[in-house]
Amino acid sequence: MFAALALLELALPDREAVDGRKQRWPGNLLIILMGNLLLRLIGPLLPYSAALFIEGRSWGFVSLGFMPFWVKVVISVLILDAWIYLQHVLFHRVKFLRPFHRMHHSDTHIDFTTGFRMHPVEILLSALYKSFLVIALGIPAFGVFLFEVILNAASMFSHGNFRISPGFEKQLRKVIITPQMHRTHHSLHADERNSNYGFFLSVWDRIFSTYTHRPRDGQRWMKVGMPGLLTSRVNRIDRMVIEPFLKYPRTEEGDGNFTRPDHVSREDGSNV
Repeated sequence: MFAALALLELALPDREAVDGRKQRWPGNLLIILMGNLLLRLIGPLLPYSAALFIEGRSWGFVSLGFMPFWVKVVISVLILDAWIYLQHVLFHRVKFLRPFHRMHHSDTHIDFTTGFRMHPVEILLSALYKSFLVIALGIPAFGVFLFEVILNAASMFSHGNFRISPGFEKQLRKVIITPQMHRTHHSLHADERNSNYGFFLSVWDRIFSTYTHRPRDGQRWMKVGMPGLLTSRVNRIDRMVIEPFLKYPRTEEGDGNFTRPDHVSREDGSNV
């Protein structure tokens, strides 16, 4: 899928890059490598390991014997997707967590590599967060495995920089997060940045009123990134690692942190 999306972005780019791949990809790929190495080191703390640990112990309602296995798996994927939606909201609204998520948002252009541009601390906290739910609800190991596969694929897809037919995209976003829907979440405008938190299913943003239909500046002209971080330096690996510990002066759109949304947009693009 990594190679397929790279080819798709080359063939059908949706937006021109502010910084080219030579400026962005080395840092993004190195931070992805660091994240993978970290995941190997913390293997016992990962959600899948937690699921293997509790198998056969009948912990949590998901493990109840009266449900068919496939029902348990479907429930597991739905619960984990909602849980990750909540995690994303927390990383925007909890002051301690915001700086670690800021590095993901500081990318000056959005493409499929942005999907894995995560600070190691955020990766660690996310693993612990998911493992807690797995143990608390008794989520089966296969349900965790399937969700992680879906999550990784959805993360690459939703950050992809490729064109989709507007009519098809409109229908697709009724079910899953599309690149155009998620790109709005990377907007420089704080209200848009604090919306469209979903990773796989779009239903959670609609249920919890955090859905923005389209950016006010339009997909082609909208600016992405974080206030005060709109330079190529943010794509250097050394800068990525120390990003959470830096402070920035305030600008018209904020100070490089996240704020609560001022509004979300209706389907017709008007504000509420």
